[in-house]
Amino acid sequence: AQALGSGGATTSRRACALPLREIQTCSSPHIADRLQRDQVAGRSKNLTYPVDRNYTCICSLDRQVMNPRAEAIAAMCTRCKTQGRETRSGSTRITVRGMNHLLSFVTTCMLFLVCAAFNFGSIASAAPGDDPSDGPRKGPRKLAPGVLTVIPTILEEKETFSGPREVVEFVHGVPDLEWIPNFFPQSDTLLPIAGEAIFRRPVWCLEFGFKPVRMIYVDVPQPSGKMQRKLIWYMVYRIQNNGYHIRPLGEPDQWDQNTFVTEPVNHTIRFFPHFVLEAPNLKKAYVDRLIPAAMRPIQLREDPNSEYHDSVSISSVNIPVSTKRAAKPVWGVAMWENVDPLTDYFSIYIKGLTNAYRFQDPKGVYQLGDAPATGRKYTYKTLRMNFWRPGDSIEQHEREIRFGTPEDVDYQWVFR
Repeated sequence: AQALGSGGATTSRRACALPLREIQTCSSPHIADRLQRDQVAGRSKNLTYPVDRNYTCICSLDRQVMNPRAEAIAAMCTRCKTQGRETRSGSTRITVRGMNHLLSFVTTCMLFLVCAAFNFGSIASAAPGDDPSDGPRKGPRKLAPGVLTVIPTILEEKETFSGPREVVEFVHGVPDLEWIPNFFPQSDTLLPIAGEAIFRRPVWCLEFGFKPVRMIYVDVPQPSGKMQRKLIWYMVYRIQNNGYHIRPLGEPDQWDQNTFVTEPVNHTIRFFPHFVLEAPNLKKAYVDRLIPAAMRPIQLREDPNSEYHDSVSISSVNIPVSTKRAAKPVWGVAMWENVDPLTDYFSIYIKGLTNAYRFQDPKGVYQLGDAPATGRKYTYKTLRMNFWRPGDSIEQHEREIRFGTPEDVDYQWVFR
């Protein structure tokens, strides 16, 4: 009763055993009036208010004895319920209002960082020319520098012709071609012309880029109907048609004789690949295999948004000409299975990147009455890439495979 003044209100006998020590700011005019009346009446000596009408109310949880009248006043303040309370834990005071501000700041920062990381990842993974605001990324993944090794195209003028050489189908396949004309030189007859013929043809070449040779375990169906887990060696490659192919063009000279030069041409090309993995130290060779069960796992591992072709489906694609502003590559996968784990040095031969070839007719092979081109031997321009693997048959891993060999070139064009 003494604590509440002369108002006659009653409360617990311990109502004033501990003063209410913490004062928080409250801007409610209604509570300010109550606080002013209580202070004038002497009912609460702990209640004060400043002159600028930022009145205060009792909002402290640091009290052992509850004052009912102070609790009634504090309950009328909505601001102090959420921002003006304090608590004490041992000797350390933690302000709930400060904790709320800190949590709000941390939450805002985390949301900002998450949004920034998402936007940065979307922009970084977007294909060239794509707007990140258009939705999910489209097209192949943008690779980091050094991941894709590109073999430049090499075209030579000497690859556009073969000869001079005999046309064996005429020289040895047609009798009685030798005769002496009376009104023009003998060199213009069929036999001399067939004996020194020059074969001319246009030549094109595709740019080949590849990622490192990798390994993956795949469950492969067997003829027995069961699945067998196998280690598949594979190589993801990129084909690009850069144009500027060459073809021979005949131009008559001052004596009305044709002289040939080359001119660049651009046109679409279809790629008919033939991959062979050859281990010379083991005298073994492995031809590219079609493994449909491995295509999906490889695509999910490399880039789910890209379209990968096997060695058969890629042959049905017309590869258009790419420019500096608009690249139009085609991606494929070459796969090998049952590769000997003792393989240390190996080479991958790729045929089909160019139509350049050579041919030879061995002497005495073609006889009268034989079918055309009997005994003729062709060699095709093939890309050879050398690899080495300083490992063993235990725990085979793709990180052991390196492009190039210590004692040989990294790649070269050969005829085979």
